[in-house]
Amino acid sequence: ARWLGKTVIVDFYISLYDTLVNDRKTVKPKSFLANRLLKFDRALIHFSTTCVFLTSAERDYYLQITGQRNSSKTKVIPLCSPEQEPADLAFFKGQRDRIQLCWWGTYIPLHGLEVIIQACEILKANNTPFHFYVLGTSEEKGKPYAELRDSLGLRTEISFINDLRYANGSLLEFIRRECDLAFGIFGSSDKAKTVLVNKVIESLSMGIPVISQPSAGLLEFIEPGFDAEVVASTPESIASAVEKLMNDKEYALSLSARGLQKFEEKFTPKRFLETFTPLLFGPSDHQEGRKG
Repeated sequence: ARWLGKTVIVDFYISLYDTLVNDRKTVKPKSFLANRLLKFDRALIHFSTTCVFLTSAERDYYLQITGQRNSSKTKVIPLCSPEQEPADLAFFKGQRDRIQLCWWGTYIPLHGLEVIIQACEILKANNTPFHFYVLGTSEEKGKPYAELRDSLGLRTEISFINDLRYANGSLLEFIRRECDLAFGIFGSSDKAKTVLVNKVIESLSMGIPVISQPSAGLLEFIEPGFDAEVVASTPESIASAVEKLMNDKEYALSLSARGLQKFEEKFTPKRFLETFTPLLFGPSDHQEGRKG
């Protein structure tokens, strides 16, 4: 397409090299496949006319990994997620005695799910009334985490559900109804300390208070203690944050309201299109289209 003089816009959502080599560690560094993945990532950036990244932190991180120094043709457009109906938040509204915690996603090291499960051991020892729903996508890939739950004696406190899906609406419906407090990510990799993940934005879209570790991408848009509760990636810090929000429902509901406001300001499809459409048609064409 570039040889034909066409505009090539790349949405650089993830790096295949970084995901498989550095984060999941399923491909060995310097192997033939690793080199192929790195060349592919470089080509996406090099041959694009505009390369879109979700945050400035992710742009800098992926440019460094691929050895690309020229950022002049890059554009930062934040992640977007559809507007949703607000969550019930039954615990914080005095309609449920125990708090219900939720995590959703794929079973990969990025998320640091094991740290959240270890935090649940502390909550149980403190006689905290809670239940933790792990909403994954694969029974098989979830086995190591289920085994960790069992080894810590948390079968009553933690449920694994792997058959809910975003595509048919069942996942979000369950979250809206059952989730009082959502978790972001707590992984230890460089990627985990850089990216802003979907589940955080999805939580904000439903007005669900979020607890997550700090990452460079998250801190570009989310103000700790105002839009979300941001804590260190340790079981003790996570458990303490849960109990803090349980004991201060007014603060938790303020996080809910301000998080939803931040979503509406930064992460809606409308906001995305306002920035992305000019890349396709140019600012003048975009404005004419809006007038029409």
